[in-house]
Amino acid sequence: MGVVTTSIDALNAVKTALNDFQTDLDSVASRINNHSKDLIDSVRDAIRSQQSVVTEIENKVGRVASEISTVQDRIIQIRNKLQQIDSNISSNQARMKSNEDRIKSLNEEKRRLMSDDSSDHSSRIRSIDQEIMTLRQEQSRLRAENTKLQAEKEPLMNEVRQLNLRKNELESELSELKSQLNKAIEKLGRMKSEGNKLEMEVLNFVSIMQSYRSSSSSTVVTSKSSVNECITAINDYLSTTL
Repeated sequence: MGVVTTSIDALNAVKTALNDFQTDLDSVASRINNHSKDLIDSVRDAIRSQQSVVTEIENKVGRVASEISTVQDRIIQIRNKLQQIDSNISSNQARMKSNEDRIKSLNEEKRRLMSDDSSDHSSRIRSIDQEIMTLRQEQSRLRAENTKLQAEKEPLMNEVRQLNLRKNELESELSELKSQLNKAIEKLGRMKSEGNKLEMEVLNFVSIMQSYRSSSSSTVVTSKSSVNECITAINDYLSTTL
């Protein structure tokens, strides 16, 4: 009887060990599932974060490019205005040269008339004097206008210089941003590629562990059933010997 009792105790110990093994197996499987989910979520969060970095840089590139365009448009606008001013100055200078030539011609005519005593040229001389006076008034007006136009040029030219400096700064910034963007996009591509690979490996590992757990659980159930059957057989035997 002592041997039989010992056998039952041993079988019960095996049964307990099998129960503990299944509990441990379920616990390990649960932890693996949780850690796997945390890992995949972490990888996806990192990819989303990098995508945000790419989007932020793209927005900066757009803003800087837009500002460059605005600055360039203003430079073109000012240069067109400067060209118009230079054209007006040149036109005034040409007109002034024509007036000077006309005044010179009229003065020569006046001297000839005044030296000619054969007839009365007073009427013509008065007409010449009037025309010379009109031309000199126009000369004064044209000189004043050119002085004003020249004064208008200086602040415009200063603005163009400042705008060119700003444009150079923006183009340098844009170049740096584009370099950052290319690196960020490349990093995002690598993260997606490696992240997908890692996710597949993790899911594959979880699948293998689940298969192992299912297989082991089935083995434990079978083993426990066998142990129970053995214990039952021993008990049945004992009942016949009592």
